[in-house]
Amino acid sequence: MLVNQLIDIVRIKTADPLFGGTDDDSLFKTDELLYYLNNAIREAISRGNLLFTSDYKISLKSGVNEYSLPEGTYNILQMLDEEQHEVIKIHEVDFRQRYYHGHYDDNFGSVLYRDDWRNDTNDLPYAFMQESKNDRLVFYPVPSTDSVVTVRANYLVEDISLLDDIPEEISEIYHRDLIYWVLYEAYGKQDADAWDNQASEKNLVLFENTFGQKQSAINFKEMQQYPDDPGSLRDY
Repeated sequence: MLVNQLIDIVRIKTADPLFGGTDDDSLFKTDELLYYLNNAIREAISRGNLLFTSDYKISLKSGVNEYSLPEGTYNILQMLDEEQHEVIKIHEVDFRQRYYHGHYDDNFGSVLYRDDWRNDTNDLPYAFMQESKNDRLVFYPVPSTDSVVTVRANYLVEDISLLDDIPEEISEIYHRDLIYWVLYEAYGKQDADAWDNQASEKNLVLFENTFGQKQSAINFKEMQQYPDDPGSLRDY
């Protein structure tokens, strides 16, 4: 569904049509409705675990192990080298000794638990760190040959415009449910002619019936980092 089609449905539901092709005399301005719709998409993503993903390739150069992340990338889910071996995602943690199931196990954890793992050599890197603060990737060991890695990652969805489609990650069956959030914000704007707190809260409940209640930032970050294994013990 096109964004402008969804905006038209909002106007039908609110009996607030455009007059003379402009919204000068309308209760809801088009730019405001578009802003609310972008908010609705982000809320649907976070509440419904509708993570946006993308696949792309990064060309690695011999002797270079630091690379910038593609714009918009915020969490790498998987990385494969040219031989389709998984490049391990790691965090910089001391794995030499780990308390596990009631005892200390020196061998528990990532394969990179040795003190000298940074000094390993290999044609293709077998591990990487994602440094989100610096928007960069660091590969280990330093590759000794040119190669290409394939990356699958979550990315930040860009704001949509009136002529765009609703992002495909949100199933078409849920497109109209986005309207509930738009009406929640539209009716909830205080000091506006259309302000109606009861209608605003009613539409919020309808939105939450589909996409759920807002989850904490901690839970959302956990779900982003470990979408297949939330809450369990992890090697890296």
